[in-house]
Amino acid sequence: VPPEAPSHAEDWQQIFADLEEVVINGNTHWHHPNFFAYFPTACSYQAIMADILSGGLASIGFTWKSSPSMTELELRMTDWLAKAFGLPADFLNDHNGPGAGIIQSTASDATFVAILAARGRMVEVIS
Repeated sequence: VPPEAPSHAEDWQQIFADLEEVVINGNTHWHHPNFFAYFPTACSYQAIMADILSGGLASIGFTWKSSPSMTELELRMTDWLAKAFGLPADFLNDHNGPGAGIIQSTASDATFVAILAARGRMVEVIS
């Protein structure tokens, strides 16, 4: 990658050649059969189509107020997942009481939320 940004537009063939040479050749190939460090995600046709649709909406769904329909869809889909796994009703969003499920955007976010929940639980236990 050059140290300075291009001063003029490049044609698509050059951009794609750069992508192949610089990015793809230097990329960790998560879908290689001998790669076991992480799990591959979003690699199915359905996931690609969902990503196209989601990107096309260009909505930020971080709260109900910012995007009510996205929040409601998230709640419903996590209920579907809990039911598919046969989890108790405490894992459903429409039950009375704490708990239920939400979708985290990254593994780091999910780990952070799990640590916060564990810390909160331990504070309750030792208090």
